[in-house]
Amino acid sequence: MQKRMSRGRTWFVVCLALAPLGACGGSTRAPTYQDSPSDPLSAHRVGAPASPSTSSDAGSTPEACNAIAARATPAPAETDEAAFPNFEGGTIALGTYVVTRVAYHTGSGGSPAGPMYPGLDETILVDATTVQAVNMDGAVAGRWSANWSVAGTTLRWSRTCPDHESVEFGFTATPTSLTLGLRMDGSDIVVSYTKVD
Repeated sequence: MQKRMSRGRTWFVVCLALAPLGACGGSTRAPTYQDSPSDPLSAHRVGAPASPSTSSDAGSTPEACNAIAARATPAPAETDEAAFPNFEGGTIALGTYVVTRVAYHTGSGGSPAGPMYPGLDETILVDATTVQAVNMDGAVAGRWSANWSVAGTTLRWSRTCPDHESVEFGFTATPTSLTLGLRMDGSDIVVSYTKVD
């Protein structure tokens, strides 16, 4: 998932993503659900907000961030009238994950605060300290890499390539899945990944 600044506010995505965003730097990149035209994200929702870093990594391009294989299939965004979930944290299993669901949680009878992002096609590789991602926009791959850390039920991705932005998510991890959530002022987003390796 990539993330970006939109009208002075941040996005999820995510790269993360989850994902969130020039999202991954460079002139070509794959969009993420945080690239919604009216993205209402405020900086680092979920728990206490954190101030994003917006410094760029001179010379880095998304293509140079990693070479992981894209294994996901597109997951269209959908609305879910259920309440935004309470995240439980957990132990994140190392390995490869693909996005399987992107849901805007609107509450009963609600609707997203802005146009829904059409979906996400993202593969992430999580090791002991880093996460690498590739998200596809047709045949165009957007890539990013980050360090990750956990505090309670909050997962923080601190990007190292192609820039140095950070994003925090509420998360729930099981041995076979990873679910991330961002509060979005009426368009709260939950992204679900399934472990494939």
